[in-house]
Amino acid sequence: AKLSLTLKAGSKKISLGGNYRLKRNEVVQMNLNYQVLFVNINIGTLELTPDYVMVIDRYHKRYCKATYAELPSLGQAGIDFNYLQSIFWGEAGESPTPLLEWAYDGWQTVGDGQFPGKIEFSLKSSSTAYKAIFNLSNLSTDSDWATRTTLGSGYTPMSLDSVMSLLMSVAK
Repeated sequence: AKLSLTLKAGSKKISLGGNYRLKRNEVVQMNLNYQVLFVNINIGTLELTPDYVMVIDRYHKRYCKATYAELPSLGQAGIDFNYLQSIFWGEAGESPTPLLEWAYDGWQTVGDGQFPGKIEFSLKSSSTAYKAIFNLSNLSTDSDWATRTTLGSGYTPMSLDSVMSLLMSVAK
């Protein structure tokens, strides 16, 4: 699907475009673009797999790759890939923790089923409340895409909070 994403961290807000791709039981992948003077710049990727969460800041060539247990807000609540996958597929029920909330809207027919055209997602960490609003369009069942992101040698590892701070630094 094509993605229009609004990210909020505390009082900061940024709007991004991009692609939203899912392959059941394998990956949830979002490639994010920021538009500057009619040019789309690929600034980041979010990749969720059964084994890890990876957030890539392509602008600064930095990334965070962590297991679910290493992410305090998710690990402490027992939230893993299967649970997050159900949220992004529009299949999740009630949240097991008040730290994580979501809502669906704008259901559309895709293939033989229904898929949300809008997902609002909130995550509260110890220091900041994050909100993401996913507006999806041009939903299709294309399977011709790479399900894993490969990073070049020029990327530097960093903490998830640092990656989010850098991505939000371009926010208005």
